[in-house]
Amino acid sequence: MPTPTYELLHSTTLASPASSITIGSIEGTYGDLILELSYIPDAPALKPYLTVNSDTGANYNYVLMRGVGGTEVSASRSNENYIFLNENGIGSGEIATSKIQISDYSSTDKHKSMLITAFRVSGNVQATAGRWASTAAITSITLTGGSFEIGTTANLYGVSK
Repeated sequence: MPTPTYELLHSTTLASPASSITIGSIEGTYGDLILELSYIPDAPALKPYLTVNSDTGANYNYVLMRGVGGTEVSASRSNENYIFLNENGIGSGEIATSKIQISDYSSTDKHKSMLITAFRVSGNVQATAGRWASTAAITSITLTGGSFEIGTTANLYGVSK
């Protein structure tokens, strides 16, 4: 079996604070997508979340588990308007990372599944399995939920079929 290759499709580094990051015009020629995000909020309790194709309808479902210090939490969400990357919130000036894997993003015969891992410097770790309840191919991704500070980076990779 050949080893999948990753191709950088989009790279953003914020030169000024932004309330959202949108990656558009995503080609449908790859098998999967991987989005790596390293972010710094400029306001307390940033809760970054993801939507696709400008869809803010109740089409997102997910389950999550997270650990914060010695506290563990698990939860499920149905019919949401987005999927949180880190539901616990990120403190002002704190560095956090998220990795979003979207399987078979360009197919038009099934809902899209996502695996999200998130980590912040203060020790919060979260893993999320999500589903976008649409058969449309994903052509854009928007990250929002507060304000991202200068130096935030977003890199989108296409994974070969």
